Amino acid sequence: MLDTIAQQVPHLLRETDDRDEFWTAFANLTDPPLAAAGPEDFDWVSAKITEMLAACGVTPPEA
Repeated sequence: MLDTIAQQVPHLLRETDDRDEFWTAFANLTDPPLAAAGPEDFDWVSAKITEMLAACGVTPPEA
């Protein structure tokens, strides 16, 4: 699931008109694997999501 999302991020960055639109679409992609991760895997899944953003030169917004 995460590999598929990672492949979609560059396309999503090109296709979204503004950053708010990107983050909404990105959250729609990443919410399911985050919700499916158990407590023991949540940090790992979250780190992988952060890594895929970094690979595309994107920094997550401050919470």
